Amino acid sequence: MKKIVTFLMVSLCTFLVANAQVPKGSILFGGSAGFGSSSSSFSGSGANNSSSNFSLAPRISYAVASNTLISMRTGINLSQTKYDNGQKTNNRAFDLGVFGKKLFPFKNGFGWYPEVGVWGNMGKYESRTANGTIYTTKGSEFLTGITPGLFYQPSGKVLINIEFGGIRYNYSRIENDIDNSVTKNNGINLNLFQSFQLGFDIIIK
Repeated sequence: MKKIVTFLMVSLCTFLVANAQVPKGSILFGGSAGFGSSSSSFSGSGANNSSSNFSLAPRISYAVASNTLISMRTGINLSQTKYDNGQKTNNRAFDLGVFGKKLFPFKNGFGWYPEVGVWGNMGKYESRTANGTIYTTKGSEFLTGITPGLFYQPSGKVLINIEFGGIRYNYSRIENDIDNSVTKNNGINLNLFQSFQLGFDIIIK
């Protein structure tokens, strides 16, 4: 009986170690690049617009527990929106945030995770009207949200991940340099499968 119990305990520990993708105390360095597109229409007005975006975000992470990561991330975001009346906007923003995620391994190095984050950004917004007039504004934004993702660990030191949108709350403040007006907006945005982030992490310690 004692041999059976010992065998079961060793087997359980072996299973847990085999599935502990990132041990407690690990330090990881990595980043992600993303792209996305969306379109929207406003009922009653007949107005439509389409948007596209690109982002690049390096990060450093620490495993506070096995498969549980806390990350600090910075990045740059570029986006463009085109309206059917000929107007176009170009946005450039820099952001900084803190994120936490829990890895849930499947099998053979694959798994999934939910990631919770709080971050903010500051940027410059350029708007070009249909007749070619350019207006420039500055803005800042606060965001928090949950993002699901999938990961693959091809080796003990490397993780590759992909994220495909999520749900987030954002609050923005935009200052117009022409008339010194201030516009504030807030809302909840669900964009599953409308934006994608491809990233990697390397365990450096």
